[in-house]
Amino acid sequence: MQRREAVRLVTAVFGVSLAVPETVFARLAEPMDVGIKPKLMTGKQRKTLAAISECIIPKTDTPGAIEAGVPRWFEILLQDCYTAENQKVVLDGLTNLDVECKTKYGGVFAKLKTAQQIEILTAMEKAERDSKTRNGFIRATKDLVKTCYANSEVGATTAFEYLPAPGRWSGEELYKMGDKIYL
Repeated sequence: MQRREAVRLVTAVFGVSLAVPETVFARLAEPMDVGIKPKLMTGKQRKTLAAISECIIPKTDTPGAIEAGVPRWFEILLQDCYTAENQKVVLDGLTNLDVECKTKYGGVFAKLKTAQQIEILTAMEKAERDSKTRNGFIRATKDLVKTCYANSEVGATTAFEYLPAPGRWSGEELYKMGDKIYL
């Protein structure tokens, strides 16, 4: 096995943990009300991010990204834990998304119908995947939204089954459709 293949395999196995900087995981342990004021994004970018977050993790029978506080933590983590280059990818992506939506639909992303939002995000994700972009806007945004949600109190206690000490691990546990995933 060549080194490139090994790196690709390790990246696939660890997924988000390699895509998200390790400093993010340190910040996620902090309480939500620590008084941190996010100041990286404009008001328009915040609204666009909130709409994207809700498309990725909508409210169903469990709370969605908005109820979990994902947009706020997203901005804090982006501001404090990402390099300037990676921040630019996300911030430019939010701005460009609104420009593209105005051209295609005549309005900003946050004001579009959910079906239109999903359509444009799906097309952007496909374009990113086809171009084999490693650090693209959609991938970075999805990874951080999912990380924020899974590590929020709302996500960890209502969308997932949170057991601080679940006991002995057994690979033979039966999973029934609809069961919560253990964190």
